Amino acid sequence: MACCLLVAMMIARLRRALGLGDGARSRGPSLGLLLGVAVVELGTAWAIARGLTAPGTGHQHGGSGSHLVLMTQLVALGVLVPLVLALLLPASDPQPRPGARRQLFAAAVAAPTVMWLWHLPDVHGAVEEATGEIVRAISVLVTGYVFWRCVLGTGHRVAPPAARQIALVLAGQANALLGLALLLTTDPMHGGTDGFGGLSVVADQRLAGLLMLVVDLGVMIPLLARLDAARRANPAPPVQLRMPPAVQP
Repeated sequence: MACCLLVAMMIARLRRALGLGDGARSRGPSLGLLLGVAVVELGTAWAIARGLTAPGTGHQHGGSGSHLVLMTQLVALGVLVPLVLALLLPASDPQPRPGARRQLFAAAVAAPTVMWLWHLPDVHGAVEEATGEIVRAISVLVTGYVFWRCVLGTGHRVAPPAARQIALVLAGQANALLGLALLLTTDPMHGGTDGFGGLSVVADQRLAGLLMLVVDLGVMIPLLARLDAARRANPAPPVQLRMPPAVQP
């Protein structure tokens, strides 16, 4: 979550520096809070990296594929291609509809879950035939497409911009933890024997994690700014409290 908070802070400061928005300085999290959350985030990613590469746990599988090449495919299928499709296909009615939040957050859970699933060493080791690769590609593409349609508000059910911001941050943070875990690995995750372009397996894994982080942040920054502008342009209506009628004496 620290990465997401830092991204939000960067966007706010950039908007103020460029003279965009109303110029009001919102009260954000303190630097100490951000550092504390960042430490927890790093510790969680380190624990994940240790768990995925722990020797003697039955997680190692033979193979010669590059994790960087695999990550390039997954990022293209889960982020870039569905994002372009969601932008090009006709948009639906932009008005919020019932059930939009449920669909949005279900997609925000499904997309990173599928990405994590195919990174688990036992699942990755089972994908050795073309059928498994096709299933992996279809699952990542479909869940990614539904998620980005919901975030961009081009689907059949459109959630408010604030809800889409939250869903984007949650899904982005889940993927960021995976990318950070790959970046912190010290042993081969899938037991491969070579990396891309003659790289070592560990260096190949780390570049895969770095690629995931760069793509996620590169997509999140402009989309968070776009959703923030939409939220400010169409604020939620104030809640009207109904007071009981006064009792006449």
